[in-house]
Amino acid sequence: GGSLGGNRCEQSATAVRRAEAAALDVRLTRGDHNDVKDLVGEAMILCGELIARFGVENGVPLPYRGQLEPRDVSRRAWESTPPGLCQEALKRHGMRGANQGSTPRRHAGLGLDAYVQFSSPIRRYTDLLAHYQVKALLRGEKLPIDADVMAKRLDAVGDRTRTLRAACRESDQFWTIEWYRRGGVDKDHVGTVVRWVKKESNACLVSFDETGVEWKCKVRKRTRLGDAVTMRVTEADPYSGRLMFAQVR
Repeated sequence: GGSLGGNRCEQSATAVRRAEAAALDVRLTRGDHNDVKDLVGEAMILCGELIARFGVENGVPLPYRGQLEPRDVSRRAWESTPPGLCQEALKRHGMRGANQGSTPRRHAGLGLDAYVQFSSPIRRYTDLLAHYQVKALLRGEKLPIDADVMAKRLDAVGDRTRTLRAACRESDQFWTIEWYRRGGVDKDHVGTVVRWVKKESNACLVSFDETGVEWKCKVRKRTRLGDAVTMRVTEADPYSGRLMFAQVR
């Protein structure tokens, strides 16, 4: 009886979620860069570099952000990879995750010896911590946070941030699949094979032209890295996280 009741509850919940999703207007568009975004981004990085230098010169514990050097790519692998999307995908695949601490550390992705995110104290708690420290120093006051406390706070924030990012990835995946379920079935989707996931089984990463979405797909044996492929959706279920494509040409 309990099992049957649980199944009914799950079926009812799924029906409600489907009804809610059907009432929403789901759109998926490319988020291409433009000059204005690039200018704002560069200004934010410059601000973070200057604050980090200020912190280093004055011995201030700040939420320094770093990134290890990317994994090595052999010259042969690089030269055998088509330029453009494929080489960009290869570079991204070798990038390592960011890290934070109360002492300066190199940020390989930005090419900086020290970096602090400082420009969004309303949106990011770590930026607010940096503001507390810098403002106290400028006022000639005692720093409110020492290195040990800063490290503990950054560890706690890091755990919450990882949880939040995982939730955001799941949300993005859900609505991406839902978009393909609604308007992508029985429609050609052109993309580029940008990276092999498991070449012996023809599993690769395809970057789709229309949306910029990159998704794991299976392609035909003679398909090569950098080839343009036309795919069709064979299964799209956002609730199970399944989105499957088949190559049509």
